[in-house]
Amino acid sequence: MNLKKQKNHKRRFYIMRNEKTIKESLFGKTEKIKATGNHIPDKNLLRQPSFEREDSVIYVFCVGCGTLGEVNAISAEKLSNRATDTDAPSVSPDSFEGKYFESGACENCDSEEQYIILKDID
Repeated sequence: MNLKKQKNHKRRFYIMRNEKTIKESLFGKTEKIKATGNHIPDKNLLRQPSFEREDSVIYVFCVGCGTLGEVNAISAEKLSNRATDTDAPSVSPDSFEGKYFESGACENCDSEEQYIILKDID
């Protein structure tokens, strides 16, 4: 790398590092939720879907941290295709009623359990 490029690279790195420091001082630093595992979903909440978003069709529950999320039909179909329960029949988005996804980890926690299972609520 020539000297001019090297100086520009160092300057960009300094600016990015400085922006990060400013953001952290203004908004604080966030960390992932500590995954303790073995969380159990509230079945009553799952039975009465009151989704926050109009396009949501099914809940996703993280056993690692206990977070309950919701996904739309496209994401639900992708999760269904990735489900690690190989004995489960293929499920179309029309038949998600009475079901939820159980996940070992999510974007909010530090769990490393990577599985997704489509389960019946009852």
